[in-house]
Amino acid sequence: MLTAVTEASTSDGGGVSGTVVIAPAGRGDAHYRANLAITSLDPATLTGDTALAGAIDGRLDVDLHGTSRASLAGHARASFDRFAIESAALRSVRLESSWDTGEATIDLEVEGDDVSANLAGTMRPLDAVPRYDLRGPFRFRLAGDTMDLAVLAGRVMASGEGIGPASARAHVDFALSTVEIMAARLEAGHIVADLDTGRVVFSLD
Repeated sequence: MLTAVTEASTSDGGGVSGTVVIAPAGRGDAHYRANLAITSLDPATLTGDTALAGAIDGRLDVDLHGTSRASLAGHARASFDRFAIESAALRSVRLESSWDTGEATIDLEVEGDDVSANLAGTMRPLDAVPRYDLRGPFRFRLAGDTMDLAVLAGRVMASGEGIGPASARAHVDFALSTVEIMAARLEAGHIVADLDTGRVVFSLD
């Protein structure tokens, strides 16, 4: 079993502290545990990508066990009370997941000035071809200089498999209860988007 007590600081004053435990599978399950506190961490410092510049505060709690990725069970939780990344336009992110035989039951909340969503469903993120099926309410605002250019709100259902846009397949269904385009307001709307190996098809009604 490998146990690491982490106390790492970055050059700009951010840091990560806590413990990580990795117990490789012997005659039983492998175990993966992490309990980490994240303080003023700038993702750009770690990735070198200036588009990710900002600051994150939060906690990560992981406790998973299994003989393989397809058998993992346990939980993984992440809570970021400050998610100040300009390109993401979010204030906070919370993720709760419970795992059984490699499948994660997900509850995801994101909050920002221009976007918010509360999505629930299932994912198999560690499969050779990851799969997901998520749904829930959302709100999106496209702000202009003096007024909102668009406000959309309603429910979204998204399911698919794969990650890369050239190989992924996905079906996304937006049932809109609020549709505001500048000064115009519509009663409702419906948008469906299908992604298939790099090709996206939209339909509106």
